[in-house]
Amino acid sequence: MNQFASNPFAGMTSGDQTSGTRHPFLGGDRGEALEGDYKLVIKRVAVRGRQKPYYIIEVLIEESNQPQRPVGMTCSCFIDLTNTDMRGKNISGFIAAAYGVDPTTLEKDSTATPWDGQEWGEYAQWSAGDANPFAERKIGCRVMTTITKNNTEFSVHNWVPYDMMVIPARTFAQPRAVLPQPGIPATGFGQTGAFTPPAPPGAAPQPNPAPQGGFKPGGFSGGSWGGPK
Repeated sequence: MNQFASNPFAGMTSGDQTSGTRHPFLGGDRGEALEGDYKLVIKRVAVRGRQKPYYIIEVLIEESNQPQRPVGMTCSCFIDLTNTDMRGKNISGFIAAAYGVDPTTLEKDSTATPWDGQEWGEYAQWSAGDANPFAERKIGCRVMTTITKNNTEFSVHNWVPYDMMVIPARTFAQPRAVLPQPGIPATGFGQTGAFTPPAPPGAAPQPNPAPQGGFKPGGFSGGSWGGPK
């Protein structure tokens, strides 16, 4: 009997097209670190991961001096939540900069934010919730390259308050040409083109208005589990 006598596609659905997909890393892909200075618009913060959880920040590039990360491109930054030595430093720096506070002024090993006394862990959990409270907030980032103990390149993201961020003129090596494979369109990630953030009607633009409703700590409800490969 033909094994395909019955419809082999019976019951098929479209599945979850977002599972396993991601934007290119702001700090470079495929193990190659990529330096740059950016003004960014936060699009989403979530927690996802297959084998372990990541705090994922998705951003739209508003200004850039890195040709491989042009204005209008959407990128992501992943923070490993199982790395307890680094997660606090990286996430608290991001949250502080999003609120206009210079992360370098934070007290070492502080347990709460200096502007309202809420615990860092509660803020991080709230920021990754379904309400997506950081959406459309603006932030700066300087991505620098360091060498790990294994002699590999690693991108360090230094978050900067938007109003403090200055994009310096820099010269970078030209990107290597990537030849398209037969039958696969040579398309890139994200979008290109200028991005102009809308200004509030009747008021001067405010880079970081307070999230609607303010800080609301509570149980985690952010994102599905299906992050990086």
